[in-house]
Amino acid sequence: MIFKSLKYAQGSEMYALTLPDEKIVHLGKGKSVNSSGNQVLETVESLLMRDYSGYYNKLDTQASTSGFEASPFTGKAILSFTNGATIIGDSKTGNVDIKGDLPKVHCIRYTNGGAFRSFGNVEDADFSDMLSTDMREYNDRISGTNWLKIVKLTNNVFRGIYGSDNVVHLETTPLGFTIKYLYDVKPVQSVFLLLAECMLTPYDYKRVVLLPPLDIFSDGTINKDSKDILTSRLIQAISMLKGTQLVLYSGSDLPHEKAINVRLIK
Repeated sequence: MIFKSLKYAQGSEMYALTLPDEKIVHLGKGKSVNSSGNQVLETVESLLMRDYSGYYNKLDTQASTSGFEASPFTGKAILSFTNGATIIGDSKTGNVDIKGDLPKVHCIRYTNGGAFRSFGNVEDADFSDMLSTDMREYNDRISGTNWLKIVKLTNNVFRGIYGSDNVVHLETTPLGFTIKYLYDVKPVQSVFLLLAECMLTPYDYKRVVLLPPLDIFSDGTINKDSKDILTSRLIQAISMLKGTQLVLYSGSDLPHEKAINVRLIK
């Protein structure tokens, strides 16, 4: 486990979340937008990004029709790590104050339409260059073994959904190989790229993945009953990858995960 707790102010109220020692944490809907799982995702991402101005909060709220609702930041927020380090954000200035020795974190935040943001929480030129890799085609920044693992995990997520256990494979070329989507649809491409992005986490970084409700499984090629199954499989696949410390998910109920809720501090 990497995070111990999160506290944040919204207006005159203070909210708190104590994180369990689990890799997958399903966030409850909350009694209000202020205490929703989406509010937690926005707050955690901004603190890790060292920018508590609310820029991405505004961007996501404006760009999305549903599933990303969150209130503008007000007051302060504190993200506590299990090693004793903290990040304190102040919405008035947009600045953050860091206390202690922060672990190196690779954060991947799903946004909308199959897109995601990916960044490290420390200044690292080599890591930033790594994240510019186009994972839609072969690149030797990750090993051939890991490319095969991405294919295997993607096929496992979609097994039986399109009437086949193989929705993607690799075809060898003189320069490496090319990715072949046997079912060239948005859900398959999005899952493949999200898993591939996880493979770019350097060995000395800890991976944190922030997932709101996943609209990629609502493109019309997947029936309603299969959406929760796919979501659960994807989250499990990410959690099992080496380097994953935490998957925070704020969407609908998962079959095997009990949701935890943000509480209002009185």
